[in-house]
Amino acid sequence: MMKPEIITFTGVDTRTDINACIELADTYPVEFGFLYSETRQEHRYSGCHMLSDFAAKGLRTALHLCGTAARDTMKTQSYPPVCKDAGRVQVNLKTAEYRWGALHTLGALKPTIQQSRDTQDWPLTPLDVAPLLDCSGGRGTKIQSYPANAPMQLVGYAGGFRPGNVRPFLESLHAHPHGFWIDMETGVRTDEWFDITKCRAVCEEVFDV
Repeated sequence: MMKPEIITFTGVDTRTDINACIELADTYPVEFGFLYSETRQEHRYSGCHMLSDFAAKGLRTALHLCGTAARDTMKTQSYPPVCKDAGRVQVNLKTAEYRWGALHTLGALKPTIQQSRDTQDWPLTPLDVAPLLDCSGGRGTKIQSYPANAPMQLVGYAGGFRPGNVRPFLESLHAHPHGFWIDMETGVRTDEWFDITKCRAVCEEVFDV
């Protein structure tokens, strides 16, 4: 079974226990994703102010820019102040909204992720930008297909992952000479709140075999 370089658990919220996250990160290679939007009000967007605390504790972090924030980032070719403490930044846009030159500039500023809803082909990205195949966008839609050959950089997969269905997906993957990660959001929530117990269950399913 192929094993990811890291598992990203996205949607840290105001109920998330940072100490439980530290305990998980002490055992497994995990990253905690924070969602940023200027308009969305769901629980999963409520924890962005905690990002600096997670970074200060040495936890791996990623900030996912959505909506207007993502579009402004692509337009200005610069990251907003909210990204300062993020280890990686994911820019969530429609395929037509990405610009090669802007992505190249952003990738030089900070490790950058380009989300792609097209899971049939890997997007063409600069080598310093990691592509993420994401058919779901936080809706819990399960990934059904993906390209056979990975590009020459770290790549990511997202789409409907949750405890109990991650291992079969990993067993279906082909070789990834440059490594890969998996990301999940809805599948590690309970009653819409981030559930660290489900995160641990995923880690055990992947790494404790």
